[in-house]
Amino acid sequence: MLETWGVTEQGGNSAESQGQDPVAAASAWRVWPLVILALVLLDSTFNVWFWQIPKLTSSSDDYAYAFLQNIERLRDSKEPNEKRALAFGSSVTSIFDPFQIQGLVDAADPPVPIEVNRIYSPGMKPSDYRLVFRSELDRIRPDVLIAPLNFVDFRNPSFERDVKEHSQQILPPWETIRERNPYLSMTSRLELLLAQVSNLYRYRKPLRTTLEDHARFMLKWLTGPSPGTAYGIYSDGYTAPEFALPIASSDSAFEYFVDPAWIEQRGSVRLSFEIDGQGIETAVHTTPGWKSLDFQDRGGEGAQLRVVADGPWVARASNKGTDARLLGVRLKADVPETGKAPVRYPPWRPQELKPFLRMGQSVGNEFQETWTRTMGADTPFGRRFKKYRQDRLSMRDVPFEPVSEFDQLQQLVRELREQGVSVVLVNTPESPDMLAEYESGPFYTGYLRFMQELADSDPGVGFYDLRHALPHEDFNDWHHVNYVGGIKLGPVFAKIVLEWALDPPGNSGTD
Repeated sequence: MLETWGVTEQGGNSAESQGQDPVAAASAWRVWPLVILALVLLDSTFNVWFWQIPKLTSSSDDYAYAFLQNIERLRDSKEPNEKRALAFGSSVTSIFDPFQIQGLVDAADPPVPIEVNRIYSPGMKPSDYRLVFRSELDRIRPDVLIAPLNFVDFRNPSFERDVKEHSQQILPPWETIRERNPYLSMTSRLELLLAQVSNLYRYRKPLRTTLEDHARFMLKWLTGPSPGTAYGIYSDGYTAPEFALPIASSDSAFEYFVDPAWIEQRGSVRLSFEIDGQGIETAVHTTPGWKSLDFQDRGGEGAQLRVVADGPWVARASNKGTDARLLGVRLKADVPETGKAPVRYPPWRPQELKPFLRMGQSVGNEFQETWTRTMGADTPFGRRFKKYRQDRLSMRDVPFEPVSEFDQLQQLVRELREQGVSVVLVNTPESPDMLAEYESGPFYTGYLRFMQELADSDPGVGFYDLRHALPHEDFNDWHHVNYVGGIKLGPVFAKIVLEWALDPPGNSGTD
């Protein structure tokens, strides 16, 4: 023992001989278990705290993050006497606006509450949703599932190859390994196994996105310009869905006009009023016309009135000219000088629409010229959609066979029906110019016949063909509808939801 001790001193292996503080070294070893314990707690409680953090960007800025967040909000949240309608699919499912459709459904005053939701992500296919619903159906408990589909969704099957990085974020790890193991690379298997045992690893990308988005928000909040007293007001007296204006000491009321098209498009309009940041009233309008808000001495000289609507309306969507602005009320008073809107938290609300029109607000011949120039341009977008066009035309004269993802759709529908869930298949609109080139070919006619036969095979399955529902101007490309077209389709989807959620043929519901 003495020799050994002596060697230790001479060899310089002790913390003291190496110039380290033994107390500090011991303290470090006591800290590490606490760090590990904290990580374990964060991991095990991840779904409790993370999804409560607001997502600061739109769904299209991070589809996988939005998909996962929506799934989490659906879990175990259905009320006992409530019906739940859920749209799911690929990027074409963006035409189904759950907030607009919810307003139209509520306006119909159904005998039981109906909740309207949506989950979607580009590139998601029937085989992917088989895995998602196998894992989540018992917890999200839909009564009717609505599947907007375009026949390009069935190209390049997901289940016959390694899982895509984007899909890997969404798909349940263990179900994916079990179902697709022969096609997975070793890297994908390891990543999915890690995702199965660790939430921090599985949701690392949404977590990183949240940190980055909040950092950008803080920078914008610290460096942004001072907001104006008035903002969100157009020169013609119409407003954006969110706006503010100053209140004069002589003002006793605020008068505004709710356009009939707004009620037509959304069923009702909910306006929230604030004066200097303090909520004073919420008004729900189900009829159009001039309205008034009495200030009741709640304002004063220099006070600011802020108004936020629960959703916009678009004049063009009701065939009221070519104006495609996202609008709110119309003011009766003179239009004040406007400035910048303040930086708000969160900066994006799920019910907001992105006013993206790839061809601008053009219509008629101007639209056609812009379309031809844009789709034919030697740009990444132009080249991508030239390939889409070539793929469609190459399929035109091919005999239709219900294999691959079409077979996966049949299996998905059968599995959902076995669980008592009604399924509505919707063939989404196509640009008339593109549709005319392959509509009469054997592949497309066979595709439509397949959908109809699938619906005819079970009274709990429906099929709606909307291929001719919209004009050329309501598309951003061959098959993606812009927000104007989406608003036009809101009443169509609301009717489908009401019919299938309340009294679906051949179905007793999931409750």
